[in-house]
Amino acid sequence: MTVSDWIQAGSLFLALVALIFQQRQQLDQQRQQQRQEFEQRNQSLEQQRQQVEQMQRSEKRIETKLKIFFICQKIPRSDEEIIRNYKSMNPTEQVDEIEIRKALYEMLNDETLRYRTNGTFKARMNKAKEDQNDDDDI
Repeated sequence: MTVSDWIQAGSLFLALVALIFQQRQQLDQQRQQQRQEFEQRNQSLEQQRQQVEQMQRSEKRIETKLKIFFICQKIPRSDEEIIRNYKSMNPTEQVDEIEIRKALYEMLNDETLRYRTNGTFKARMNKAKEDQNDDDDI
C-alpha cells in the first residue's frame, strides 16, 4: 500500500467515525424529545385527572348540600341530627361527616341555612341576600 492509500483509508475511517457520532447524537436527541413528549402527555393526563376529581368533589358537595337542605326544610335540626338523618337516607353509602360539616359551613356562609339560638339549623325559605356587587350594576 502506498502513502496515498493510507491517507485515503484514514480519511474514510474518520468520515465513518464522524457519521457514527452524528447518528448517535440524532438518536439521543430523538429519545430526549420522545421523553419530553411522554412527560408532557403524563402531565396533561394528571391535570385532567385532577380536574375530574375536583369536579366530582364539587358535585358531591352540591349533592350533600341538597340533602341537607331537604333534611332541614320542615324541622330545624342540630348538626348531629342532620348527620344521623343523612346516614339514614343512604344506609349503603359511606358517609363522611367532615364533608357534611363543610357543606353545612358553606350553606351558612351563602345563607342557605340559618343557625338558630337553640343550636339548630333551619333552611332559608326566602331569597338569600344578594351580593353587594349586584347593586353596583344597576
